[in-house]
Amino acid sequence: MRAHDEECLALYLRHVQGSDAGLLREEDETELGRRWSELEWQTLWYAGACGKTFRATSGAAVEILQFGLWNHEAGPDFIGAVIRVDGNPEPLHGDIELDLHVLDWEHHGHATNERFNRVVLHIFLEGSGLTFFTRTSNHREVLQVRLQAHLPAERPAPCPRARAQPGACCGPMRNLSPEAADAVLETAARVRLERKQQLLQRAIKVHGFEQALYQHIAMVLGYKENKLPFLLLSQRAPLASLRAEPATAEAVLFGLSGFLEKASLHAPSAAASGYVRSLWSTWWPRRGALHRLILPLEQWRFSSTRPSNHPQRRLAALASLASRWPERQSLPADLKTIGRFFASLSHPFWDFQYTLASVPLPRPMQLIGAARINDLLANVFIPMLSVAGHLDWDAVKRLPAKLSNARVRAMQQRLFGELAGSVSPPRYLYQEQGLLQLADDFCSANRHDCSRCGLPAYLDARATGVES
Repeated sequence: MRAHDEECLALYLRHVQGSDAGLLREEDETELGRRWSELEWQTLWYAGACGKTFRATSGAAVEILQFGLWNHEAGPDFIGAVIRVDGNPEPLHGDIELDLHVLDWEHHGHATNERFNRVVLHIFLEGSGLTFFTRTSNHREVLQVRLQAHLPAERPAPCPRARAQPGACCGPMRNLSPEAADAVLETAARVRLERKQQLLQRAIKVHGFEQALYQHIAMVLGYKENKLPFLLLSQRAPLASLRAEPATAEAVLFGLSGFLEKASLHAPSAAASGYVRSLWSTWWPRRGALHRLILPLEQWRFSSTRPSNHPQRRLAALASLASRWPERQSLPADLKTIGRFFASLSHPFWDFQYTLASVPLPRPMQLIGAARINDLLANVFIPMLSVAGHLDWDAVKRLPAKLSNARVRAMQQRLFGELAGSVSPPRYLYQEQGLLQLADDFCSANRHDCSRCGLPAYLDARATGVES
């Protein structure tokens, strides 16, 4: 990275940290607990999204050496984990329990349940306001880690349309030349890339490179509505198990998704009946051993989803990718080639179907469209190449924008005000990414309160070339 780019990044981060973005880390505890369900937090934790090193409530340094196995039966959430405390060469072996509230340990009866006697770490999100010690039925104290300071780098942070009004940043933005305004977006895009890279590196440390990549691809295929169910599936049907039995991979994914359960089928179309029977005949002998891992239907979101983005089609794309994973591994470090590979994914049934119950299409439809391929490049493969040290930033800057979503349009309105209608939509992917990062770091971080936002000062500094 050029020295000028590093100075721009440093200036950006100083103004982010100087604003009230810290409010996200100090938000009301009940707000934090409501962000996701306990199952969703468990999914994020197991994916490595919260990291591997923590500070316990006692002040001890805690390092997760092994996250253990996700226990889907009675007992602690993760069994057979290994942790290191304060750098002690002798690690602790045991189980990990994750609760939304620290008092759930008592409320759920863990303190008197012998199944929890091997717990070595109690993870929670909300405190009680009073000191609470986690103890087992044999009166052993358990280390506590509160996750509030370890939120995943990427959080849902929608920009409501109703609040998409010109911001205090609008005036300073007009003082920038088009080239300087573009440089602001590029700097923000680099910040976004660095944070995605950190998230991928965390997952690699926990699960290894290939599984981490597979999980991140699954989340992108899930899009915003079904990101977590897809992450769950990628954990319950890991890449190694799918590749060990490639002939059963598609049936296992659809079986674990719950889409083959009677309550989920909703009378498959005549064209789908034969396809469903073939999936079911492969899935049925395995269902008994895996039934506890089947996702409940309520985990899926179908509303506000375009037919081409239906999770059943996306799941078929994930299965197709798993079957062609060796080809993916042999791809060169070239974004256009990676994009062409994903565009080539195909399925004899799903190329003509939106869902299992839909009428077949008269013409084939691409399994993964251009907009979703761009998302894969932005969220997975550009960070992957950056982690590997093979990223060509100039090549990234040439990637076209494929989809201007509501958050991008809202941020344009805040930055450019009444001029937003005359400002061209982002032409390039990095410009979209920059707008999204500005929205995350300033608008959402400050709860859309311009009075405590550091973005105007940052834009003034960029305009004058003086660090303020």
